[in-house]
Amino acid sequence: MRKTIALVSLLVVVFFASVIAHLPATVTLNYLPLPRQLKIDGVSGTVWRGKAEQVRWLSYDLGGVNWDVHLASLLTGKVAVSTRFGQGSEMNVRGRGLVGIDFGGPFAESLLISIPAHQVSSYIRQPVDLSGQIELTLRDYHYAVPWCSTAKGALAWTKGALSSPVGAVNLGQVIADVTCKDNHIEVKGNQGNQEVSSEFSATLEANRRYQAQAWFKPGSDFPKELGDLLKHLPNPDGQGRYHFQQQGRF
Repeated sequence: MRKTIALVSLLVVVFFASVIAHLPATVTLNYLPLPRQLKIDGVSGTVWRGKAEQVRWLSYDLGGVNWDVHLASLLTGKVAVSTRFGQGSEMNVRGRGLVGIDFGGPFAESLLISIPAHQVSSYIRQPVDLSGQIELTLRDYHYAVPWCSTAKGALAWTKGALSSPVGAVNLGQVIADVTCKDNHIEVKGNQGNQEVSSEFSATLEANRRYQAQAWFKPGSDFPKELGDLLKHLPNPDGQGRYHFQQQGRF
C-alpha cells in the first residue's frame, strides 16, 4: 500500500512539474499584475523559455524580447533570466544580459544596452545633434527607488561627434566609469584626439539634483569655425583648458 501511495505521489509530482514546465507564457501573462504602461504582444513559448514580438513601455518601443530562465537559480531563492531585446525596435535600442529578482529586489549582471547617439539628442536642452553609438555596460546592478542601491559599469560612446548651428567636432571614443551607492550616481570619463581632448564628471542624487564639471582643450585639428568662438569664452587655464560646470534638477 505504501509503495502504491509513493508511486502515485511521484506520478502526481511529475505531472504537475511537466504542466509547469510547459505552461504557455501567454497563460502566465494573463494572471500577472503588469502595469498599464507596459504592452506585450506576440508572446510565444513557455514561461521558462519564450519570446515576445514587441514590448512597449509608455511610448518607448523596445522591440522583440527573448528570455531563458535559469532553473538552477530558483534553488537559491532568486529568479535569473538571460535575455536579449531590441530586434525590430523603432529606437534601434539593443540589449542582452542577465536580469532577475532576489530578496533584495531587481538586479542585473553583464547587461549591455546599445542605442544610436542621435536618439539621445532630444533629451539635451541645447541645439546640438549627436552621432555615433552609445553603449552602457552594467557589470553589477541592484535596483532601489528611484535609481539603484549599488551599481558598477561603464559608458562608451564610439565614433562620437557633436554638431550645432555654429559648427561640428569629432570626439572619437568617449569612455566613462559609472558607479552607484545608495542612489548616489557618479560618472567620470574622458576622451582625446587631434581635434579636442576633455575630461568630465557628474553626480546625480535621488532627489534628481545633479552637478557636472568638465574641461576641454582644443587640439591641432580643432575646427576653425569653433576656434573663432573661443575668444568669447573665459580665458583658459595655464594648460590651455577651458573649464565649465553646471548644476540643477531635472
